[in-house]
Amino acid sequence: SFIHSFCCIFAAATDISVPTQSLNVDLIIPVARLLGNILAAGNCDFGNLIIRQHGFVKGFIRLLSDEVLQFHRGLTKEAAFISAGVCMFAADDKITERIIVLKILPEIFTLFCHSMFDVQQDVIQSFFNIAYRKDKYLFKAIFTTPGNPVT
Repeated sequence: SFIHSFCCIFAAATDISVPTQSLNVDLIIPVARLLGNILAAGNCDFGNLIIRQHGFVKGFIRLLSDEVLQFHRGLTKEAAFISAGVCMFAADDKITERIIVLKILPEIFTLFCHSMFDVQQDVIQSFFNIAYRKDKYLFKAIFTTPGNPVT
């Protein structure tokens, strides 16, 4: 499917083997925006397909890093936008658990603390989306540490 193809392009372009200074911003930003828009539309079938793509999740988490923020703010803005879309799917228990296991919310909380207002808006939308759908998971997702689960 076209979604799988774009997830593969995104995964290859954001792979950890590519040095941060060599990230192809002109490719990543439009592909990230496309995937973020699909997630934001809230279509469960397409959103679930994107979120379940291993390479997509790895690339998305990489774009949340401080190293990428220092390299290119636009990449971080797209990652924040994607995070809001990912968190829209928190009504699905499997996706909520994946958000917790991958520690996506602590990453975007850190991003919120170190970014400009426009990026903060998307991060706040992420927290709103997960709290609206699964309020009991918001606290758990932020404060759970390996070996020390919060109940």
